[in-house]
Amino acid sequence: MQKTVLNEAFELLQQIGAVSSESESSRDWLARNKCCMLTLRFKQANPSVGTMARCASKLQHY
Repeated sequence: MQKTVLNEAFELLQQIGAVSSESESSRDWLARNKCCMLTLRFKQANPSVGTMARCASKLQHY
């Protein structure tokens, strides 16, 4: 499986205790439905620019 920026962000958030699951990460940090990261991985697709921007914005804020 290819390592993506979203995967790295999820792992970091999980390490610091900010999230406990991918569904929580998708919902709270990406502002998407709870299956967003699972769907991207299953389809081997890249996240949209909007999804990446939301994640970057929230990471920068915190």
